[in-house]
Amino acid sequence: MCDLGKQRHRIMLYLLIIYCLNSVASGVGSNEVIVWEHDGFHGDSSSWTLDPGMRHKLVSVFPGWLNDAISSIEVGSNVKVAVYRHSFGGPSKVFEKSVNYVNDYWNDEISSIIIFPKEQANPLGVILSDTGFNTITSYEPASQFFPLPENLKDKEALYPKFGDFKDKAEYVLIQGDNIEVELFKDPNFEPSHRSLVLPKTAVCSVDAEGEFKGYKTYRLSGCSLNLEGEVSSLKVRLIGSDKATTSVTEASTGFTPIQVLPTIGLAEIPSAIVTEHEVSGLLKSMPSKGNIVPIETIPKLSGMVYVGDPGVESMPLTGVKVELYCSNDPQNLGELAISSTTNSEGWYELVPPSGCKFFNIRMVSPSGHNAVGAASVSGNILDKSSIQYVYPIKDLVLTGNKFWAKPTIPTTSGLSPGSSATAPQGIPCQQGCRCLPAETAQTNFGSYERCSSDICGYDQSGEPLYCFRPVQPAPQGIPCQQGCRCLPAETAQTNFGSYERCSSDICGYDQSGGPQYCFRPAQPAPQGIPCSQGCQCLPAETAQTNFGSYERCSSDICGYDQRGEPQYCFRLPSGPEQMWNVEPIESDVEQPIIIGEDPEKGLTDGYW
Repeated sequence: MCDLGKQRHRIMLYLLIIYCLNSVASGVGSNEVIVWEHDGFHGDSSSWTLDPGMRHKLVSVFPGWLNDAISSIEVGSNVKVAVYRHSFGGPSKVFEKSVNYVNDYWNDEISSIIIFPKEQANPLGVILSDTGFNTITSYEPASQFFPLPENLKDKEALYPKFGDFKDKAEYVLIQGDNIEVELFKDPNFEPSHRSLVLPKTAVCSVDAEGEFKGYKTYRLSGCSLNLEGEVSSLKVRLIGSDKATTSVTEASTGFTPIQVLPTIGLAEIPSAIVTEHEVSGLLKSMPSKGNIVPIETIPKLSGMVYVGDPGVESMPLTGVKVELYCSNDPQNLGELAISSTTNSEGWYELVPPSGCKFFNIRMVSPSGHNAVGAASVSGNILDKSSIQYVYPIKDLVLTGNKFWAKPTIPTTSGLSPGSSATAPQGIPCQQGCRCLPAETAQTNFGSYERCSSDICGYDQSGEPLYCFRPVQPAPQGIPCQQGCRCLPAETAQTNFGSYERCSSDICGYDQSGGPQYCFRPAQPAPQGIPCSQGCQCLPAETAQTNFGSYERCSSDICGYDQRGEPQYCFRLPSGPEQMWNVEPIESDVEQPIIIGEDPEKGLTDGYW
């Protein structure tokens, strides 16, 4: 006869072993990319692989819990990954290797990725934008990338509808060699006889053609079929063999996810029903567009200055002096090369000189203000008023270098130099935390963290102070045993549902300093001993509540509660007047599952 209890135990043990084997981190594969929720490759994660036969891997949508929640990325040795901020739209950045922290600009801002071969500079396809690719703006241009199909066997991708990007395209960039794009005014490639094919000889005027980071660009208003602001569908196709494109190392635009449709037969469709002579005459008579910024080749470092807290971009600051220094020492500001003053929109730009290893942008704090923060896409933040670029810079994002300044706040009377003013909200620091500037916390603690996001005071220059404490290290040498994982209790609840601690030792700390323990899925209770008549299987706390004075009926475990804690058989103290027929006592505590073979079997051990 089959022992069902033992068979279930074996099945549970097998499933637990499989789960643990699948949970062991094996590192990133050579063709794999893993995105992580927290820096240092911690937290929730998801991975994708560039498989054989694929041109690139398009990940248009993250799982909801990872969207705009990525802080670190692992990149395999054979691939690169392009990341995008706005669900495949807006700025993008290419990571060639694993990054422990994606930097402040990209932290919790990544919504989609493309994995592509290491030898390429960027994913292959076509970019449409509402702004010239070398144009400097004080806003984020609208752009969209249309990739070639994922499968190497497919040579053409069809995009019958654009969604939100419909009728916004004014410029075209062909990202890669041997790529052709066919643009249509209406959705679904209608009318089929009115399309514009790029690149193609004598279709666009000379001043409408250009180059950006080694790629061909076109201004649609300067082409024979003027589709400026009217492109609603397109086809992008490979007209030669796939090969690496090494012109650039980073793209500055992204794309909106659009489904790649099945390949159809290629057909040569004329760009317009006009003769070559008519096209030539049309181009000669076409007036240049006055409000279009011409494609430039001179790199310019540029950005904005705002008044307010870092990240707040609602109030540009006019008349602020911004300087550019040339240096050959990363620790030395260097010599002043050029300066600029922000215009009425808070905008500045600086033309970098030649012969510099390091370019240092420095905001001069305006009268009555203090620098409170800086941000950059490709530059390194040196302090609240300085950003550094390292040569060469031609393939970097040179715009988006932002500074923030705030009006000086008068000091509180009676404060000695270096002391902090009390915050208007009166938020005191909790025990173990100190109200300090971040720089002082760095000096005093080395590794530190904020205790909360509340301001606890202001220094004499008006800078906000926060509560800081040293980062608590995890205890040494307490690894989790096999089959257990070091997690916060909330994560164990989410991952396992029913769970239990493997031990009472702390195995680490989360980012907020909370202790973590070794957890595992709740183990099935072993074969238990049923309680004899007059005894109840309860936690000791419940026995205390129900009986007041109580005693164990035996030392055997009779069951487990939902947390995996053992339960025992309890009763009222025995005596000459003890009544053994104890009625069940109603309790809000969920009763345990009692496992036994013979409910009529009496106790085999002595009483306590």
